[in-house]
Amino acid sequence: MANFAVVRLNLPPPHFAHSGIMTEVCETVHYGLRGLGHDSVLTENVVFGDRINILFAGHLLPLFGDFSLPPFTVLFNLEPIIPEMLARIPQYPDLLRHPNVRRVWDYDAQNIPALAKLGITDAAHVPIGYAPEMTRIAPVAACDIDVLFYGVLVERRLALQKELAKAGLRTNFAAGVYGSERDALIARAKVVLNVSQFEHGSRFDQVRLSYLLANRKCIVSEGGIDPGLERQYAAGVTFAPHAGLVSECIYLCAVAAERELMEQRGFDFFSRRLQCDYLREPVAELLRLESS
Repeated sequence: MANFAVVRLNLPPPHFAHSGIMTEVCETVHYGLRGLGHDSVLTENVVFGDRINILFAGHLLPLFGDFSLPPFTVLFNLEPIIPEMLARIPQYPDLLRHPNVRRVWDYDAQNIPALAKLGITDAAHVPIGYAPEMTRIAPVAACDIDVLFYGVLVERRLALQKELAKAGLRTNFAAGVYGSERDALIARAKVVLNVSQFEHGSRFDQVRLSYLLANRKCIVSEGGIDPGLERQYAAGVTFAPHAGLVSECIYLCAVAAERELMEQRGFDFFSRRLQCDYLREPVAELLRLESS
């Protein structure tokens, strides 16, 4: 068995206001490694010379000055490898090709060919799966939020809030909330809405959906972003085109039996997608490289 450190880079605003987005993914990978029998620790901004470090938020490295990567680091990419991202973080490809980055792990299969075009031909696809420890939001007796959304509040999302409110639903659209504060809102919500901030070029939001499915929440999600993954997740997520999101929310808020069915179906589906299973082969390959 091996020793790992799951490391989240974090800087206070204004450098990076949304590091909380990655907290649950880091924890899920940490528990997945432990589920395979490895020793793993969770850290923030601290790496170890005697462990294999799995680094999240690697795009922040240039802001850390003399921060050095230990040899045999794994960089876990949660960024979409698209022109818009590369224009925003032009140094990111060089970070991914850093000599001490032994492997890139990526949550999104669509990124793998894009990484190959950047010269990273051995990146491993590691989806976001289920770890039992992530089922931790206690249900409340009565939900006083009909529809919850959390994320950046761009006009495309706020327009939906106006439509939902016009339909008589109690909404809470929250920005910059993470951890226990966000979990309390999730517990109070009948439906959690997932909608992209972009008209085009979005990616399937495994990060948001995985935590909600692990905690038996009813999800209405914008469809048409990744039909292949949506077909897989349709067992537990209600997908609709942007124009149909409000009507789906109205229906699920009104029909408790259907909502509860989707909550259980979502959990049953997702709890079989174990993070330790997704990690098994990438970790085995990493250990083979380390011993060679």
